[in-house]
Amino acid sequence: LKEELDSLPVADLTQAKYYLINANTGEYIFHENEEMLGVVSEEQYVADILAATKEKGAAGAYTDYVEYTDAEGTESLAAYHYIADRDWVFLLADNADEIFASADQTNGTLLVLCAVALIVLLLVTYVTITVCMKPLSPIGRTLLHIAECDISDDEEVKKYIKRNDDLGGIAKASGVVIASLRGIVSTLKECCVQLNGKVY
Repeated sequence: LKEELDSLPVADLTQAKYYLINANTGEYIFHENEEMLGVVSEEQYVADILAATKEKGAAGAYTDYVEYTDAEGTESLAAYHYIADRDWVFLLADNADEIFASADQTNGTLLVLCAVALIVLLLVTYVTITVCMKPLSPIGRTLLHIAECDISDDEEVKKYIKRNDDLGGIAKASGVVIASLRGIVSTLKECCVQLNGKVY
């Protein structure tokens, strides 16, 4: 059993410690320090765990954890499993900083990924808006020309007339306004009369 417990993987938890405790007597069945084998545990958090097993253990095996401050004042966590058929408690204890180090690293990685995703999203949005709004400049210029009574064709605007969006609609409307103004000018020319050799 000692060899099996000694060989348990601890991943990145280099300071983690395993204990196996007799829940009835509080004696260590397994401890990293062999001199502690058979010795009753004096740690308060272990006493709290053993007290909890007396309350919850009647229902059978269960798993839980406790938070505590060790003898050196370090915030720590102990996860434990109560083995009901043997009345043993298997315990894994480590300091909170080491346990949450991987979570902190994951949070940092997620933060960087979110920042990169936000930058990419902003770039894609900027490019999309720039491409979609590109026709707006020539259409705006054409409308200003119409306001100045310039009703000549704008070939650049004609490219956007077939679009099925709002800008295509504005381009079509610009073409219709130009055609209407040309019709009005043509009608006015036909209606002009020549009086005294002058055209009014």
